[in-house]
Amino acid sequence: MTHRMKRMRTWTTRFLAIAMVAAGLFLSTTAPSRAEGTDKNRKEIRHHQTVRHPRVVQHRRTVQHRRTVQHRQTVQHRRTVQHRRVVRHRRVVRHRRVTMPENRLRLHRSIRVGRFTYYFHQGHFYRRGPRGYLSVRAPFGAMMMSLPLGSVRVTVGGLDYWMADGIYFRPELQGYRVVTAPLPPASAQGAIAVEVPSLNVRSGPGLDFPVVTQAVQPEVLAVIGNAPGWYYVKLPDREVGWVMARFTRPLPQG
Repeated sequence: MTHRMKRMRTWTTRFLAIAMVAAGLFLSTTAPSRAEGTDKNRKEIRHHQTVRHPRVVQHRRTVQHRRTVQHRQTVQHRRTVQHRRVVRHRRVVRHRRVTMPENRLRLHRSIRVGRFTYYFHQGHFYRRGPRGYLSVRAPFGAMMMSLPLGSVRVTVGGLDYWMADGIYFRPELQGYRVVTAPLPPASAQGAIAVEVPSLNVRSGPGLDFPVVTQAVQPEVLAVIGNAPGWYYVKLPDREVGWVMARFTRPLPQG
């Protein structure tokens, strides 16, 4: 009995030893594959995080492109507006410089407007500049004893004005004061119909004034002023100008 137990104990010990050796061999052979699998999974996760979805990438590129285009358009618009302001400013401040000896100043009448002194002669205004005298437009608020040659009497909104070279003069007791262009009145004085296929609408009552637009037959124009042979009218698109009276036909009121 004792001998049999010893043999069983011996075989049990051997079996356990063999099992432990087999388990060690199994673990030694499978450990690298597990490590490799872990590293592979990590690389796949990192690759998935690095490589974006094509739609996401395309969307982001589209958004970036739109922002770039919008930024360029904004910059271009600002440059264009700034350029127009500079050009408009240069056009306004650019005057024609004339050479006028000092002894000719006695032929000109000096007019004080604000802190500037102007000289008027034969319908033109001059102002002293750094290199001579500048021919300038009539300053608003200047009082003149006589009107320039070629002035035309006009009526706008029931008020009488004199107009020369696009400048309006308002008669007063002391003379004629240079004023801004009168605003079109709210109510019309009448209506006229265009009698020609195309009628030029000018900036002033005269053929020397530039054409601003055209009226076509049979448009109806609201009369807001008049001058000899001319009507100051408002077009259907609310633009104003002067048309020749002989190419129109007055419409009965009411």
